[in-house]
Amino acid sequence: MKKLFNLLLFLFISSFTFSEIILDVNNSDPSINEPISLQVKFLDSDKKDYTIDGIENFKIASKGSQSSYSIVNGKSTSSKSDIYTLIPLKEGNFTLKVNGKKETSNSININVAKEAKVNVEGKMTLQDNLKEKNTFYFGQKIPFEEKLLTTVPLRNLQYIDRPNFGDLSVKDITPVNNRGGYTEKYFTDENGRRGLEVILYQGILQANSSGDKSIKGGYAAVTESGPNDSFVFGNTSTPVYLGSKEMELTILPLPSGKPAGFQDVVGELKEDYSWNNDKVKFGESVVLTLKLSGDVNLDMLEKVVSNNIPDFNVFESSKESGEKIVNGQYYTEKTFDIAFIPKVTGKVTIPAIKIPYFDTAEKKYKEFEVPAKAIEVTGTANGAVIPPAMTTAAVTAPSAPAEKIAISSIPDSQIEEINKADNRLMIGVIILALLEAGIIIFLILDRKILKNSSNPKLKQMKKAKDDKEFYNLYCELMKEKFDFSPKAHLEDKLVKNGASEKIIELNRDIEKKIYAFESLDRNEILKTLKKELKG
Repeated sequence: MKKLFNLLLFLFISSFTFSEIILDVNNSDPSINEPISLQVKFLDSDKKDYTIDGIENFKIASKGSQSSYSIVNGKSTSSKSDIYTLIPLKEGNFTLKVNGKKETSNSININVAKEAKVNVEGKMTLQDNLKEKNTFYFGQKIPFEEKLLTTVPLRNLQYIDRPNFGDLSVKDITPVNNRGGYTEKYFTDENGRRGLEVILYQGILQANSSGDKSIKGGYAAVTESGPNDSFVFGNTSTPVYLGSKEMELTILPLPSGKPAGFQDVVGELKEDYSWNNDKVKFGESVVLTLKLSGDVNLDMLEKVVSNNIPDFNVFESSKESGEKIVNGQYYTEKTFDIAFIPKVTGKVTIPAIKIPYFDTAEKKYKEFEVPAKAIEVTGTANGAVIPPAMTTAAVTAPSAPAEKIAISSIPDSQIEEINKADNRLMIGVIILALLEAGIIIFLILDRKILKNSSNPKLKQMKKAKDDKEFYNLYCELMKEKFDFSPKAHLEDKLVKNGASEKIIELNRDIEKKIYAFESLDRNEILKTLKKELKG
C-alpha cells in the first residue's frame, strides 16, 4: 500500500515537473518591418489563456497552430505550438516571455535595428494621396485613398491592417469589382513599363473639431511571383511589408465674419445654371436648374432660396450624385430644381439668389450669385383677365339711390306672415351657428390631439424606404427642434439648445452607426424620439 502511494505521488509531481512552455524565435536581430517567426511550444501543458509579455512592440501579421503526440519507451509526450509571424514596429531591445495558467516560459531578447531600406522603387509601392503634414478647414471634406502600384506580377496581396483615422468621422467608399474584390487597372510608368494599380481603400474623412489630428495608413504584405513558384511547393519569394505611414492633419477653424445666410458650405465651389423660360402664362412655373459641384461639402446646403418672395410661390427639389475621389481629390455634385410660380401677371422680377460659402483655395468668404431674372406673366385666373396693375378706382362703381319702401302700405296679415317667417329663419340661423361652433371646437381639439400625439416628421420617418431617407428626415427633425444639424454641428450645440440626455445619447448612437455603415434600429429610434419630444 505504501509503494502504491509513493508511485501515485511520483506521478503527481512528475505532471508538474515535466510540463513546460518553450519560446523560440528564428531571428533575434531583425530590422523594423522585417518579419520574424515566433514559436510558443507547450509540452504536456495547456496552451489556453496565455499572454506574451512584450508582444505589444510587434505587429502580429499571422498566427498558426500545430500539435503532435508521441510515445518513446512507454512515455507519452504531447506538444502543442502556436506560430506567430511578427513585424517589429520600432527600434530597441525587447524581452518576450509567455505566462501560462501555471507555468512561464523562458525569456528571449530581440534586438530590433533601424529599418533596412529595401529598394522597391519601380517594383512595388503603397501610395497614399495625403502628405505627411496636411492642413484643412473645419467642415472641409478630406479624401483619403490608398493604392498599391506594382510593375511585377504578384503571388499574394494581404491587407493586414486597414487605415486608422483616430477621432475623425469616416465614410468608406472603397470600390469593389463584380466579385467583391479590389478594383484594378493598368498603367504605364515614365520608363514605359506596364504596371498594375490596385485600390485598397477610399474614404471621405471629416473632422469633428478643430486642432491637430493624426491618422495612420494601412499595412499590406505583398509577395512577388517567383520563377519557381508552384501549386505543390508554394511560393519561393518572401513577402514585402508596406505601409503604416503616419500623417498629421491640422484642422483650422473658420475665420470670423461669417456672411448672412451662411450654411457652413466649405470648399471650392463650381456652378452652372439655366432658366427654362422668361415668358409664362399665369399658373405656370419658371424653373431655375442650378448645378453645383467641386471639392465642397454640398450636403450642408439644404436650401437655396431662404427668403420669401412676395410675388411668387417657390418650390425646391434637389438631387445628389454621390461622393467620389478623382485623382486624389474630393468631388461631388448636387443639382437643384427651383420652381417659381407667379402670383401676379405682368412684368415681374425674380430677385438675385446668393449662396455664401468659404473658399478654401482663396481662404476667404465668397458669394455665388444667380442674377435677378425678369419674366413676363400673361393669362387669366378663374376665367377673369387679371390686369397687370389694378387700382381701387378701377373697381368702384357709382352707387344708385336706395329705394324707399313704405311700411304703411303693407297689410297687417302680411306683416304677421313675415314675423313668423323671421322667427323660423332666426331659429335656423341659431341651429346653424351651434353646429358651426361644434365643428370648430372639434377641429381645434382634433388638431391639438394630433399635434401632441405625433410630429409630422416622425410619420415621414416611419414611412422611409431605407436608412438614408430615414437619416435625412432625422436631420431635418433635429434642425427643426434644436437648430442642430448632425452632419455639421458639434454636440455642444445640441446641449446648449436644451436637448435631453436621451436625445444626446441617441444622436451619438445614430452618428456612430451611420459612419460605420451599420443598420439603424428605426423602431427604437422613433420610440425614443416620440417619448423625448412629447409635448
